[in-house]
Amino acid sequence: TRPFELPDEAVQLRLDIQSALNERSALAGHKTHNYMEAMYLKQSAERAGFFDVVRLNTAGFLAETAVANLFFVKDGNLRTPAVSTGILPGVIRAEVMKIAEKHSISIEEGHYPTEDLKAADAVFLTNSSIGILPVSSINTKDSDLVFDVSHPMIHVLKVALATAKKRKSLALIHE
Repeated sequence: TRPFELPDEAVQLRLDIQSALNERSALAGHKTHNYMEAMYLKQSAERAGFFDVVRLNTAGFLAETAVANLFFVKDGNLRTPAVSTGILPGVIRAEVMKIAEKHSISIEEGHYPTEDLKAADAVFLTNSSIGILPVSSINTKDSDLVFDVSHPMIHVLKVALATAKKRKSLALIHE
């Protein structure tokens, strides 16, 4: 095992355009426990001063980070790459999507080019260890994209996710 420390604040990411996720792989969308490539990408990002990398798939669409699912807010809608982009369909990703629907937040899954990030109001990551983690910026080869880490939608989703986790924990205790 290795220690895992959660960041106390929003994180910075780097766009990785060289290590495309193969959405046509027989292993796409499956948790194989072979984390070698992901750990290499994450460690490279950390050495450069970033929390993680945003990965594209071989078709050039946004996919995920080395260790998390990606969400962004654009035009008042919550968006996340579709499973068909080759991403791992995370447990917390699914929970956030359910929560969004319950709170009448429009949620769209799709194939998004990197240009969609340039117009995004907010970006956040999800996984079982970090829950919901806001992203302050994404470094691209051209510029740094800056996002609203205190966007109201992120706040609503974080509170609802914490409540859902507490409710599920209590349900397990009473079983």
